[in-house]
Amino acid sequence: ARQALEPDDASLEEAVQRLRDAVSLAREKTMTAASPLAGKLDDPTWEKLHCRHAELHFSFAHPEADAGV
Repeated sequence: ARQALEPDDASLEEAVQRLRDAVSLAREKTMTAASPLAGKLDDPTWEKLHCRHAELHFSFAHPEADAGV
């Protein structure tokens, strides 16, 4: 878990490519596992849940502000 949760030294380009790969994989697969909180969910509901979760993470990203622009 630590390896998945701790940031590595990936460049911005590598990180963007990882995100693109993850999105592509998510579009190809269907969710089969039950949510620990909500139980069995259909694909559209899983997609909404993941999008809201990603939205939370992206709300902290402000590259222009971090770069001093």
